[in-house]
Amino acid sequence: MLADGDLLHQVTMPPDTLVVMIKRRDKYLVPTGGTRLYLTDRLLLISQNEKHLTTFSGGEKNSGK
Repeated sequence: MLADGDLLHQVTMPPDTLVVMIKRRDKYLVPTGGTRLYLTDRLLLISQNEKHLTTFSGGEKNSGK
């Protein structure tokens, strides 16, 4: 399990899935593998397979509203 402050490259992502942006408080970051992740971060993911995103998010879908 990841802990607060772990690096993005330590996250096991589903196949063909990328983290394209991180929202941290009121800022938006373009991440690299060396980006530290914090419990309050929100990650924007893209994937070739929507099922991978649903699995990765714990089954929750965000409508974007």
